[in-house]
Amino acid sequence: MSVQEITKDEFGFSKNIISGDGNSGGDTGGGTGVVAFQNSSNKFDVNNDGTVSPLDALLIVNALNQHGPGNLSQILPVNSQYMPPQAFLDVDGDGFMAPGDALRVINRLNGASAEGEGEAGAFAFVPLTV
Repeated sequence: MSVQEITKDEFGFSKNIISGDGNSGGDTGGGTGVVAFQNSSNKFDVNNDGTVSPLDALLIVNALNQHGPGNLSQILPVNSQYMPPQAFLDVDGDGFMAPGDALRVINRLNGASAEGEGEAGAFAFVPLTV
């Protein structure tokens, strides 16, 4: 029997963790919580080059265009350029690749808050006079 836990990450996105049967996405087994498709040193560093850059989000977008969203262990061929250690596409650690993974990288680059809102007061509106 498996246990499902729903939590929120630092951006306010829901994250499902299913464990107990060994078949759940995102857990390598044994209840370790280590995700094979997530960079363990920095989950936002998708290409594992030591920095978080727009290229990290682009890799996810390209993989989504090529393979579509879904369970990474099922949608990626073994010889794919998007397999670890070349790429760690699962930013949120749920075992799935989805647009939200790219969004998390973009939000990190933009320094966005957990709500994902834009920066308040960044622009001043000036009345148009004719």
